Amino acid sequence: MELELSLEDNIETDEVIELYKANGWSSAEKPEKLIPALRNSDALVTARISGKLVGIGNAISDGSLVVYCQFKYRPQQSSALSLCAKLYAF
Repeated sequence: MELELSLEDNIETDEVIELYKANGWSSAEKPEKLIPALRNSDALVTARISGKLVGIGNAISDGSLVVYCQFKYRPQQSSALSLCAKLYAF
């Protein structure tokens, strides 16, 4: 199973909500706000294994100095720390 990272990926609402629910994030209950927020991020990176979304990261910046990044990954992902490192490096 090869990890595929992309900055050009199209995210589907259902797969993002599933990922967020797996992490217990309350924003999963507000897809009408979550999906546009992710799509409007300055950067959005997805991680997939065999086409399945296993992680997502986004960055929001003021364009000059400050960048806020967050990463989500499936809790059962055996290489979660490695996944975060790859998303950060990407």
